[in-house]
Amino acid sequence: MKNLIIYLVCICISFYLYLLKIDNFSFKSKNIDSVNYNIKIPSINLNVNFTEYSSLDEGLEIHDISKIKNNPLVIMGHSGFGKNVFFNDLEYLNINDLIYINHNKNTYLFEINDIKYYKKFSYVNVPKENEYLYLITCDKKDMQKQLIISAKLSKISEK
Repeated sequence: MKNLIIYLVCICISFYLYLLKIDNFSFKSKNIDSVNYNIKIPSINLNVNFTEYSSLDEGLEIHDISKIKNNPLVIMGHSGFGKNVFFNDLEYLNINDLIYINHNKNTYLFEINDIKYYKKFSYVNVPKENEYLYLITCDKKDMQKQLIISAKLSKISEK
């Protein structure tokens, strides 16, 4: 299996903004007609809409590597303090928990197969195939680490 090295960066802007006590910090999407996504993780009651143009400032961002055909879907999100910290409860996920991604009238069902903490700004080998999903957030207990959830596609349903 071919591996792709992804340089993973998790910027904890929400923590910085909390320290500065800046309220109502938010940017509008770059394109109001952008492709919409929805992520649902029932085990932690997560249900969030976002676009391919959303940024970490808005809470979730699709990594650029995901925009290349046949690459995995990599979604980065904040955890910690402040607004738009949608990935606050990722640490409570377990192997075999389910993640639903709705996109282009399809529902993609992923099953979690790996949960690991990595040192920030480290290189991580990930399968290149587009059947993988990675959720990335900062570790709330150790600001020098990030949590990476890996999930493998198990089913696609058309709406």
